[in-house]
Amino acid sequence: MDTIENNPSISALRPGGELPPLDEVEGDVFIWEANEILRCLRAYGIGNITRQDAITRTRERFVNNAEFAELANLADVLVSAPEANETNKRLNGIKDNISRLNPEKRVVNDPKLKNEIDKLKRLRKLEIAKILPWNHKLRELIDTVAGHVDRSTVINWIENATNNRVEAERTVAGIGAEVAVARLARSVFGSERVRLSTQAEDARGIDIIITADDGREINIDIKTGGNINDVDPRTVEFAITRDDIGINEFDVREDKRDELARRIREAIA
Repeated sequence: MDTIENNPSISALRPGGELPPLDEVEGDVFIWEANEILRCLRAYGIGNITRQDAITRTRERFVNNAEFAELANLADVLVSAPEANETNKRLNGIKDNISRLNPEKRVVNDPKLKNEIDKLKRLRKLEIAKILPWNHKLRELIDTVAGHVDRSTVINWIENATNNRVEAERTVAGIGAEVAVARLARSVFGSERVRLSTQAEDARGIDIIITADDGREINIDIKTGGNINDVDPRTVEFAITRDDIGINEFDVREDKRDELARRIREAIA
């Protein structure tokens, strides 16, 4: 494997310090880059290279020395995936414990039980805060490669980085649904009126922002998982399931598009 010393920085930074975007997104470029990143991550065990060494070297080579913003984000997602996987495991454990303590989701009056559940909910918020930046970067990656790289390839990237197929499928399905709805909304309202939320907005339960005809910004929260109380009261909860969008790549299935487009229009009216 090439060493960092043999790979000097090729970053072409703009005056503001940001990497330039790709002139054109091509699936083959992302597939080749992902394979190189994963090969570098799997280098631990060769000679004296530890897993942490492999992660550090991969980040240095593919994130810190990236030439384009989209490829830096791809590398950041894959390099950070193992840590994100551990956070997801803890989140799943917390969810299971809450369900065990209150399986029917009733109002809890017992002080001791309520205290235990409240403690778990506080822990859950902390873990969500840890996973949010990675989820946000993965959503950016999926939005970039949608239409250029198929869904199974993205799942394979995450699986190869984490050795967890089930979590890779679940995560890509949930985040892919947000991207699919955003892509549909762009086709309905125009790209200039639809954007994915920033990380700060995402933390407030906002997934998509659509500018209405009167100039108002309508916040949309795509509900594909468990119920979470949104902090921002202006957010429209837009509940969808896999049946609503289909599971065909990162686009709403053709036979579902008209109905979902109608629901989006009604939601922001």
